[in-house]
Amino acid sequence: MSLPRYRTPTEILPTKGYVTVLEGEPGIGKTTLALASALASGTVKYISYNEPEESLMNKAQRVLHRRPDNLEVVHTLSGGTQKVFSEIIDSMDKGKIVILDSVDAFLWGETGQQPERVLLQLIYESVKVRNGSLVLINEGISGLSNVLKFVVDAYMRLEAENLLGINARKIRVIKDRDYPVSVFPFYYTFYDGYQVFGASYFLELDKVRQKKVKIWERPFGSKSVMNEPELFLYILDSSVSVPFSRLYRAWLAVDYLSHKHSIVFIVRPDEDVEKIKESIGTMAGTNLGIEVVKSSGSIVDDSKMLKSFSDAMLIADMIIWEHEASSNPSVYESAIKDIVENNTKKGSGAILFSYRSYRGLEITEKYATRERSIVERDGHIFLRTVRPPGPLYYVNIVGSPEPELRLVTMF
Repeated sequence: MSLPRYRTPTEILPTKGYVTVLEGEPGIGKTTLALASALASGTVKYISYNEPEESLMNKAQRVLHRRPDNLEVVHTLSGGTQKVFSEIIDSMDKGKIVILDSVDAFLWGETGQQPERVLLQLIYESVKVRNGSLVLINEGISGLSNVLKFVVDAYMRLEAENLLGINARKIRVIKDRDYPVSVFPFYYTFYDGYQVFGASYFLELDKVRQKKVKIWERPFGSKSVMNEPELFLYILDSSVSVPFSRLYRAWLAVDYLSHKHSIVFIVRPDEDVEKIKESIGTMAGTNLGIEVVKSSGSIVDDSKMLKSFSDAMLIADMIIWEHEASSNPSVYESAIKDIVENNTKKGSGAILFSYRSYRGLEITEKYATRERSIVERDGHIFLRTVRPPGPLYYVNIVGSPEPELRLVTMF
């Protein structure tokens, strides 16, 4: 008997008979997340103490790319906890997903009564036997948060995290009744519709390299930089694994090959040239235009060797030359300048990968036109062009049925 898998926030929110709490700071996207997940699953009754109907409609339209016809809004300014209670029960009897925004406003709705008791009665006695589900948006002002964690069916916290200078939104699932919860957070974006990402990075990356891959649409704007004879630096945080670095270099080679560019792909002296060439050829569906060559271990000798490739884009990991960068930085810098001048003259470019701790990075950065940084957080990979500044991308890796790597704009 297989164990139940953990569920995504999108799956949790519309669960029938469930009470789910969304908690987070103002502006983190609680309302939009609740709307996007609920509207994709059925008719939604939104009880709002703050936002007017038109504002909610506009938020829904931005993430769904359409004006929702399954959203009903009840706007209440204050008071009337019993009236709101009745509205919730009636809507859930009809199988609707009810969003109460917010718990704090509901509890403060009327003095002289016991709104906390009404809320707990709603959770304990009324929701479980009905066809709909209830989503509670909690600002955490009332102090009831600790109680809610124990009595509701699902509890999720929305947070912001600074990644490469830009705040990314993430969700931590604290509780999901009868299901395990992921130890890793989910990240989400509303940039181009609503998307939530689990930690898909734990795919066997070597197996992804054993099939023809789907090429992504170029995400860096309508003006491609593919034809610019410049030096591009990919700087990897120490958290990024070596298997991912290898996969991404190969994927870049496939991308350039698909756009009819020639590639010279340099590998370490201890790596198998034919095996790597076969892998890139499998991913690209062709070996035409790709030359995989073994580094001599010396950047001086490699720079001389590269002159024999008339118009090929260079892709390499700078670790193969790190010894020279540390032991003889002036010779290393001269060779880097030689590579840049040679590639500029022949009208091609170079893409070099470096971990942030490399000594060679300090030297090479002076000659780079563009820099892109990559960081890993809890099994998720993010990329951003930091020079010149650009948006933050989520590196979404899909393993089957057709391997795909897609850069999704986060912010």
